[in-house]
Amino acid sequence: IALYKWIIRKYGVSRVASLIIFALLWVAAEWLRGHVLSGFPWNLMATIWGDSPGVLQTVSLVGAYGLSLLTVFWLIILSSLIDPTSAPDHRRARIGQAAMAVIMAMLSFVVLGLWGGHRLAMATVSFVPDVQIRILQPNIPQQDKWARDKREVNLQLHLTMQTAPGQTAPGQTASNAAPITHVIWPETSASFFLDRSPRELSLIAKVTPAKGLTLVGTPRRSGGGDGGDQIQLWNSLQAVDEGGEIVATYDKTHLVPLGEYVPLRGILPFAKAVYGET
Repeated sequence: IALYKWIIRKYGVSRVASLIIFALLWVAAEWLRGHVLSGFPWNLMATIWGDSPGVLQTVSLVGAYGLSLLTVFWLIILSSLIDPTSAPDHRRARIGQAAMAVIMAMLSFVVLGLWGGHRLAMATVSFVPDVQIRILQPNIPQQDKWARDKREVNLQLHLTMQTAPGQTAPGQTASNAAPITHVIWPETSASFFLDRSPRELSLIAKVTPAKGLTLVGTPRRSGGGDGGDQIQLWNSLQAVDEGGEIVATYDKTHLVPLGEYVPLRGILPFAKAVYGET
């Protein structure tokens, strides 16, 4: 806001130009938040179209920041036309301008929505043969997820959900439904070091589909051996086979600032803002 006001005062730009500058500065701030100190690209303005898959296809043309720019531009135009303190004649003129702006904004997003709907309708859908995935979501409260005294209960809940009868796809019945081949657990669903927990690995192996995999979100620790390497902690996804072996590991590389780590930890005088201990 301060930079916007400084530009307006210094250069005396027109009304339309000032609106464009505001929208550009807003999206520039979103971009900076999404990139500085590893970035926190969360709740961009474009996400207000989350329930409009057609409009969201605009991202394929201009990216999320481009859709944010378009959205902010129209919103700032509409808000700038609202001035209840103006004179009656001026107010009537603004009502006409507002009506025109609303129509143009609606037409813009209707066109984008229709184009996006067409794009989705023409998209090719393909499936990997002989792969049937089950995704678990136990809805464990964050504070319970990391409570040591509830670790076993949480584990058993995942194991029970993994083997529970599931919904069948359209046209299928329980008797002819395709067998589950891969099961995906949530991020850090194992609140312990899975690769250092043979008992838990054995329990997961018992419910892992034959010739399939269970993909478990888990913290992981590396380093700290005899070589004196620094200990590093990772937010990982590990694939467990029916024999209880971890056959693949993926380490998350883009961590959430203040949630999963504290940037400039030696300077900022506080810990991360969410629960999380191992």
